[in-house]
Amino acid sequence: MKARSYEAKLRRLFRAQDKLDRAHAEDIRKAKEDGKSVYEIDELNTDVSFEWHLLDVDIAVLATEHLCRKAKRRMLPLPSLKDNEMWENLPYASRPTLTGQGISQVRASLREETKARRELVVPIGTLVVGFLGVVTGLVAVIIR
Repeated sequence: MKARSYEAKLRRLFRAQDKLDRAHAEDIRKAKEDGKSVYEIDELNTDVSFEWHLLDVDIAVLATEHLCRKAKRRMLPLPSLKDNEMWENLPYASRPTLTGQGISQVRASLREETKARRELVVPIGTLVVGFLGVVTGLVAVIIR
């Protein structure tokens, strides 16, 4: 999954949560205006919390898949599935998902790998630019 696709799916899920919040607030307002009982309003709250939970599970699964795919592409180790601090089994999720701590650990290892790769490229780029400067200077001297 490309980063843009991941970000678009994530944005869609967050928008769905926002839409759910707005619809729920409107439903509660209408229920109070119509004089609904506390139990009926509580039922509305229960329904929306279940839908919110499903969206949270979708977000967790999406983030886990994205981070695991990036880590595997860079051949970075993932936390052990036996580590309950890094992985959790969410209801309605088809596989274990990373916890907040697990996400932080995988993101940190991805950042370290990116930094290490960048540290290899920057000196080479500096040498190339320096060499081009020397060649340009020599050409300028020879032409005069």
